[in-house]
Amino acid sequence: MNPRTRALITIGLVISILTMFFLFIFLRQQNQAFSDTVQNEQYSLQKQMELLIEQTANRYKSRIKSLVSNRVRIMDAFAKKDRSELLKQADPLLKLFKKENSYFTGFFFASPDNTIFLRVGRPGVHGDDVTHLSPLVPEVNRLKKMMSGFEITKSGLSYRILHPIFTDGDYIGLLGFIINADYFLDQLHQTSHAWLHNGSQKGAEIALVFPKSELDKAVFLNKPYRTIGNYVVFSDIRSHFHKLPEHLNLDQKVQKIKFHGKTHALIQIGNFKNFKGNGIAMGFSLMDIESIVAETKRTIVLTIIFSFSLLFFSFVIIYFNFNILFKKITKLNNSLTKSNKELEYRVKERTADLQKEIGERKGAEASLIDSEEKYRSMMESMKDPVYICSPDYLVEYANPAMIKRIGRDVTKEYCFKAVHNLDKKCPWCVHDKILKNKQIKSEIVSPLDNHSYHITHSPIVHTNGSIYRMNVFRDITEHKTMQKALKEAGSIINKSPAVAFLWKNNQGWPVEYVSENVKELFGYSSKEFISGKISYIDLIHTDDLERVLGEVSIHSNKKDKMDFAHKPYRIVTRKGDVKWLDDRTFIRKDQNGIITHYEGIVIDITDQKKFEEEKDELGLKLLQVQKMEAIGTLAGGIAHDFNNILFPIMGHTEMLMADVPENSPIKEGLTNIYA
Repeated sequence: MNPRTRALITIGLVISILTMFFLFIFLRQQNQAFSDTVQNEQYSLQKQMELLIEQTANRYKSRIKSLVSNRVRIMDAFAKKDRSELLKQADPLLKLFKKENSYFTGFFFASPDNTIFLRVGRPGVHGDDVTHLSPLVPEVNRLKKMMSGFEITKSGLSYRILHPIFTDGDYIGLLGFIINADYFLDQLHQTSHAWLHNGSQKGAEIALVFPKSELDKAVFLNKPYRTIGNYVVFSDIRSHFHKLPEHLNLDQKVQKIKFHGKTHALIQIGNFKNFKGNGIAMGFSLMDIESIVAETKRTIVLTIIFSFSLLFFSFVIIYFNFNILFKKITKLNNSLTKSNKELEYRVKERTADLQKEIGERKGAEASLIDSEEKYRSMMESMKDPVYICSPDYLVEYANPAMIKRIGRDVTKEYCFKAVHNLDKKCPWCVHDKILKNKQIKSEIVSPLDNHSYHITHSPIVHTNGSIYRMNVFRDITEHKTMQKALKEAGSIINKSPAVAFLWKNNQGWPVEYVSENVKELFGYSSKEFISGKISYIDLIHTDDLERVLGEVSIHSNKKDKMDFAHKPYRIVTRKGDVKWLDDRTFIRKDQNGIITHYEGIVIDITDQKKFEEEKDELGLKLLQVQKMEAIGTLAGGIAHDFNNILFPIMGHTEMLMADVPENSPIKEGLTNIYA
């Protein structure tokens, strides 16, 4: 076997081995990529579900705490066991919650003996013991603390939040919120599987799954379902979940299945846990991945065809061009020799070019000196004080503004002594950092003149390669004085009876800023409002809430309206006191005319309202007295006029009685008149 044949065989074997190794790695990566895609989707969906449950729990825990703390009338009605009054107060809240979230199915009040006192959504059903149906109720009654978790009840799977209620230190029962579990599945379905949503796919399907042993609890559940192993699957009757094979193991988080000629991925997207942390139900997503599988297969087949085609053509090319390759190698050696000679010639040419460049560089240095003069002229015309310091802290240059500030030329003096009148390095010195070629900005108060300065420290590379420090001073003493004045103005507001609010234009009017004196009026601190722990809208009296919301809506929709005044309305403080407020609101808009914030100044006018009520009551009493006085005056006038008529009659009757004999027949009549 001649060397040429051996070389061809060796090269062919090497290429073949490399091709097969490449195909093996490629196939393995394709399968791993497909598996990672599905696994990542499962992990992403599971984390999204956990985050959704956590966010929903936090929001409604805050709501239920606010309701128990601030809705005094509702708590009093529950304490008095007045079911009709409790329903009257609670029903508007249920409508409000359902309007915000259609999956909010209701809330209820339960007694310490685990019996339902009132279901706000179904007031006619009460008095039943839910000890066995809802284990969370007796647990909260026992521990007397807020708890939450998923439960399977008569109406299916729901998320429940229960809060204990105390009145004057006595435990009177609990309040519970109920949210349908379909809320979490539907929310997740709307935001997930973006990687599958292309023109030929309709997205993934989601179903609720819980153990078959729990099916008897959901006696009123009217959703279609089917049984797979030891589990019950609830989904739409047209869903592919009803076509799944019965031998599936739903305990697996991810599994690839094929039915009706298509490949699907069945992914567990969430585990719904009860208050003990035990899983009682699961969410599953069924995704059609046929197009992905087909695309992967197509890619693999095309890669194999391409690889073998490339291998074949490589053999052909090597076989027919091996002699040409040897000839080219020989030719390349000859060419290399010639290139070496050309390189020597070019080195000589380059040497001449370098000498020319040296001359040009000298010219450039002259230009640099000219530029330096221009730079110095610019520095000297600056109004801000500037000095340049060497690596050993000596002032190399100070512009006229710095010389004027110090009162002398301080060149070659130590910077800390010359600029700040200090005997040692400044406490705020950044010299070492500047030498590391970093630009730094700082604010200091100079001991030389007690002025505040904003200083920009910049590195300057000297011609010898060392780094110098340039310092540009900007006097901000006046700015600092204004900041102090603004701080004092804020202190004045906090000492005034007016409370300043800044509300975001979002649902519930979250508070972005409120003055510190808010606690004196509301009983809650500014941190409680800003953190969202206390919602301003929850403190508005229920009888005034609808009117206040309506006023905001009406004035916000007016195009040129920038401020408005509310009619006085009431709020309920932390202690349960009712106070009247005067509220002046200013509208803040962005450059597109969209409302971003509401600025409000609220003042307590409770004493003024009481004075007006007392004034109205005194006015009514004064009017009554004036009426009685007028009637007395009228009666006195009538009596006087009657006496004027009666007096002559009595006088004449007396005179006739003196003149008439005792036995006269008219004597008796005159006597009756006089009497």
